[in-house]
Amino acid sequence: MLTEANKAVARDFYEAIKAYNEGDELALERVLAPSFVNHRPLAGQTPDIEGLKLPAFHQAFSQIHVTILDQIAEEDKVVDVTAWSLLHTGEFMGVPATGKRISYTEINVLRVVDGMVVERWGLPDEIHILQQLGIVSLQA
Repeated sequence: MLTEANKAVARDFYEAIKAYNEGDELALERVLAPSFVNHRPLAGQTPDIEGLKLPAFHQAFSQIHVTILDQIAEEDKVVDVTAWSLLHTGEFMGVPATGKRISYTEINVLRVVDGMVVERWGLPDEIHILQQLGIVSLQA
């Protein structure tokens, strides 16, 4: 069944991000098509494979853990609700390493063609990340 195969590719996508962060330079190329497009890149990030490597992110965070909380697939799209946990080990957005474990949720829509991710729309809980780093404070 194609949807189950696409779900497996989505799971491989998160494992590839973790492997790349741990030093496997080719991990992303194994799951992302050469024509890959990231439709919601972060500031300073290009919308291609190279942009997803985002050195500032991978230098600032280590020990990435991703848990898929929910996963739905239809035709060539997979939607994942994920929980991320990262260790803040380097400077990020002007904040020196804190050694804190940062956690947040993210929703990703991945389009899969021929066993490769060709497009990504990602929506991380950026405010929660910035709060944990002390960059923003929200008063009740």
